[in-house]
Amino acid sequence: MTFAADGANTDSGILLPATGTVVSGGTLQLDPVLLPFGVKAAISYVSATTSKATVSSTGLVTGVASGSSVITATAGDKSASITVTVTTE
Repeated sequence: MTFAADGANTDSGILLPATGTVVSGGTLQLDPVLLPFGVKAAISYVSATTSKATVSSTGLVTGVASGSSVITATAGDKSASITVTVTTE
């Protein structure tokens, strides 16, 4: 049995950390876990605030400017989000 971030039982979904930090100009590679373990699916990514952080089609987050952005990973009808904080060096 697995649990979603909200504590609900789930048999499928995407797991990501809740938060992450990257230096402006630096990168952070997202590595989501698909449930059930071993399942394969295409994952797409989107940044809510591209003026703060962008994300590539492979989940590579690049810090653009100080602040934060919510990055959402989606596979089929399942999604998960991570809040990425961008700091200065």
